[in-house]
Amino acid sequence: MSKTKRISTLLASVSISLAAIAGFTLTTPAQAAVNVDITDFQGAWGSTIAYAAGAVVTYNGASYICLIGNTGLNPKSYTAHWALLDAPGLQGATGPQGPQGVAGPAGPKGPEGPAGAAGAQGPQGIPGPQGTTGAKGATGAIGAQGAIGPAGHTGTAGPSGSAATIAIGSVETSSPGVPALVSNGGTSSNAILNFSIPQGATGAQGPTGPMGPAGAGGAMGPAGPTGPAGPTGPTGPTGPAGTNGTNGTNGTGVPTCTSPNTYMVLSQNALVCQPRFNVNGDGTLTDNQTGLMWELQTSSNYFCSAEITCYNNTYTWSTAGGDINRDGTLYTTFLATLNSDVSASGTSTCFANHCDWRIPNIVELQSILEPSSSGCGSGSPCIDPAFGPTQASFYWSSTLLVGGPGGASGVDFDAGYVTDNNFAYDFYARAVRSSP
Repeated sequence: MSKTKRISTLLASVSISLAAIAGFTLTTPAQAAVNVDITDFQGAWGSTIAYAAGAVVTYNGASYICLIGNTGLNPKSYTAHWALLDAPGLQGATGPQGPQGVAGPAGPKGPEGPAGAAGAQGPQGIPGPQGTTGAKGATGAIGAQGAIGPAGHTGTAGPSGSAATIAIGSVETSSPGVPALVSNGGTSSNAILNFSIPQGATGAQGPTGPMGPAGAGGAMGPAGPTGPAGPTGPTGPTGPAGTNGTNGTNGTGVPTCTSPNTYMVLSQNALVCQPRFNVNGDGTLTDNQTGLMWELQTSSNYFCSAEITCYNNTYTWSTAGGDINRDGTLYTTFLATLNSDVSASGTSTCFANHCDWRIPNIVELQSILEPSSSGCGSGSPCIDPAFGPTQASFYWSSTLLVGGPGGASGVDFDAGYVTDNNFAYDFYARAVRSSP
């Protein structure tokens, strides 16, 4: 099928006059009829689709043709860009209702809910009253008296008997409702009367009396004697001797250190001879004599003050003379920057990956003073050349001045001696840490 769509069999050519379609005159108040080629049927109108002149769309049940290319202009509202081709037809009659569908299968039975808790047992009812005693049975009829035999001869009077005695024997209670009973357990002359008396109804139970105090705990009995130790079992046989291990390699022994490598250190599990000062390649130097690690300072040019290790930077020990607080730039700027670690990834950002730098005390600072170094006292710093750039001037220590609160001790690397200065003055500094 060609790209150009036919709107009606009445249209004889691709180029049509919109005035002839469906009897509409497609003109604006100041315009003549517009001729537009029907180029394509685009289906339902979409707000994000770019339409060119001649495109045909459907919108709200009607058909429209694009007069002027556009995007997002709906056909019904923008009549300058769209022309109605065919209005929607009348709504047809509602069709008959379809048959009801087959009922779906019943869903599975839900789980049984948990059983409820058992209710509390009600109180015991009070005992009912004792029933009345039944009526006494009728007395049986007396049998007929037999004939009286002849009277016997009167016997001789016997001796007078002794007076009889009566003793009270056992007194027992029987079940309720049983008649009382008296029995003679003796003889005619010594009667023993035993009584059986019916038991009365059970009375109501009296209230429980208070619990008596707990008795004191009894004393612990003495520990029984320790039983005798059992006999020692026989010693098992000795196992066979294992094979001898291979001999280890002979050590190299302690090396003999000669100048300039006169300091023996343990490096990678071996004793090696090294010079006193090792430059570590990360801006630090290790003193093998004292075990201290020192900061090396930079002097790539004279204006290196932006680097915390610049050898031209000076610092105050405290903010005011007489104040022994360590709040000068020596601590708040120099040490704080060397020991700053703000990496979010956990990688150290402290100087040379160590965050324990400090100001040396006077003994530590004096240990690197070299009065015998070349040029000491005549303009060159009195220190080993391994330390690199160093000012021939006063360097702060952390040791307070003895005998006065106004200053701290330090080393003059120009003249090669220990001296002191006021807190508020600006002087040089070199940091140290314990190695490793």
